[in-house]
Amino acid sequence: MPRTCKRPLQIPATLFLVGLLPTAVGCKQEAAAPTGPQRVENRALGFALSDLATGCSVVRNLDLDLELACELDGEPGTVTFELGPEERGVNLLELAKAQKDWYLSQPAGEFLGNRELVTPIGAAYTARGLYSEAGTAVEEARALTLHPDKRHAVTVRYRYTPRDRPHTQNRMDQLLYLVGEISALPDDSGSDPTESADAAPPTTS
Repeated sequence: MPRTCKRPLQIPATLFLVGLLPTAVGCKQEAAAPTGPQRVENRALGFALSDLATGCSVVRNLDLDLELACELDGEPGTVTFELGPEERGVNLLELAKAQKDWYLSQPAGEFLGNRELVTPIGAAYTARGLYSEAGTAVEEARALTLHPDKRHAVTVRYRYTPRDRPHTQNRMDQLLYLVGEISALPDDSGSDPTESADAAPPTTS
C-alpha cells in the first residue's frame, strides 16, 4: 500500500511564528511559505503596518480604505482603520469614553467597557461591545491610538461573530498586535523615523 505524506503542521502563535513540527521521515517536504514580516503601506492614511497579525491578510488598500480579513479558528473577521481629524493635543481618553454612546445607540447594543494600553508610541485605549446588524449578532472591538505624526487619532475596528471568552481574547491579541505594528512611513531617505529595535507590542495596564 503506498505511503501517504502529510503536510507539516504549523504551531499556532498569536503574535509570533514559533516554528514547525518536523515532517515525517522519508516524506518530501513542500516549499515553506514566506515567514518574514508582511509590511503594508497606505500613503493616504499616512502610516504603515510593519507586519500583519497571524491569520490576517489585506482585502483592500486604496486611498483611505485599508481593510484586512482576519481569520481565527476558521471564522472570519474584518479589520478597518479610520483616521481622525488633525488636531493639537489629541485626547484619546475622551475619544475612548465616547465609544460607549455609539455602542448603546446600535440595535441590541451593549457596551462591554474600555481598557488602557501601553504601546511603543504612547498610551492607547480599547472599547468593546455587542450589537445586532440585520438580525445577526456582532462583537466589535476598537483600539484608539495616536497616529505616528501625533496630530491624528487612529481607530482600528475589528468586527467578528461573538464566541466564548478564549476566542474573544485571541481576537483582542490580534487587534493589539496590529496596533503595535502601526509605524510612520519612510521619509525620502528611506528610513522609518519611528522605527526602534527595542519597540515592544502593546500591553494592557
